[in-house]
Amino acid sequence: MKIVYEFVVDLDFYRTAYSRYARQRPHRHRQMIIFGASALAVACAWMYARAIHAVWVLIPEMTLICGIAGGIVGFSIAKIMLPIRLKRAPNFGATITATLDEDGMSVVEPQAQASLKWAAFTRVALFTDGTLFVRGRIIRWLPNSALQNATPEEASAFVRSRTNVVDVG
Repeated sequence: MKIVYEFVVDLDFYRTAYSRYARQRPHRHRQMIIFGASALAVACAWMYARAIHAVWVLIPEMTLICGIAGGIVGFSIAKIMLPIRLKRAPNFGATITATLDEDGMSVVEPQAQASLKWAAFTRVALFTDGTLFVRGRIIRWLPNSALQNATPEEASAFVRSRTNVVDVG
């Protein structure tokens, strides 16, 4: 059986792929917890320094101010620069054909071809609107809307028969 996907890589495709990647990560809230704990520790140090009128009160105060300002500026720059960076990708705007068969996945782009065996994927996540294949930090998002010769149920059943799958919903 061969299941063929054909899709155009654009900003909406990348947004969906990245959001699905973020949703399937098992420890996706870890960074927010670490950031919150760090901010809480610095805020406690600042309140303690103010309560005892310590000379070093400016250290946690400036750390909080610079951390908040740096976070806002960094987030803004990332939001502005990401679409610009994605538009410079060699496959942006190209039509990509991905084929799933008994051996694995074959992807044909205008400037590249790739074939991966089923064992190469470290994680496969099924969503209601597509399938995400992960190999380390490399991802391949295959939306159900791009299916050419099968239904989403057939594609899901085929992927389940070939590899371990995580249902994310």
